[in-house]
Amino acid sequence: GSGGCSEAPPSHRVATIRGSAAVKRLAVLPCKRRILTEDTRGLCALWEVLPRGSCVRRFDAGEKYDKLLAELAEPTAQRTYSASWFTASARSGALELTLCASSAFNAEGYASELGIAGQEDFRVNLGEQLLCALFASWRE
Repeated sequence: GSGGCSEAPPSHRVATIRGSAAVKRLAVLPCKRRILTEDTRGLCALWEVLPRGSCVRRFDAGEKYDKLLAELAEPTAQRTYSASWFTASARSGALELTLCASSAFNAEGYASELGIAGQEDFRVNLGEQLLCALFASWRE
């Protein structure tokens, strides 16, 4: 027909566009600043929400999510005794964080735990730190 594409689609693959593996499950660790994820390839990664919001470790292919979660969530692991200040989701296939409106600015931690030099005994607001890190490149 006129104005349309009249060619039949090829019967063989012309190209493949590969994307990243999707996050299929996750767990917020007891410290409430780290998240363990597993992707669709079965690979696990440890994410640090604060201070940088980045992947801090990718585990070998043989390391299983359930075993890693048990090790990382041990009672001896560092815990933050504050309200949950964010929720984590992987609905889109990527790690997503949503600040909890009622508690994001009530959760606190020591500067030394967050790697802020020179202020070891100073308590910082976790929600505020996350927003500062998120918008750091926009500061003047």
